Amino acid sequence: MKESHLNPSEAIQVMKDVKAKSAIGIHWGTFDGLSDDSLDQAPKDLEIAKKSSTEPLDFIVLKHGQTWINKK
Repeated sequence: MKESHLNPSEAIQVMKDVKAKSAIGIHWGTFDGLSDDSLDQAPKDLEIAKKSSTEPLDFIVLKHGQTWINKK
């Protein structure tokens, strides 16, 4: 899936490159068996990558079925 998806560290770099004010992680935990990772690994990896960033990031991951309204 590498050809069409980013890992959490790459997604953070893209967010910085395009100067995005916020980002939402999608397509995680949807298809079992497509990678060696557990279904809940991507949000964990994103949190680790966010903590290693030198700047605060508004990058969130919604729970399955959760909605989000931007109130900014």
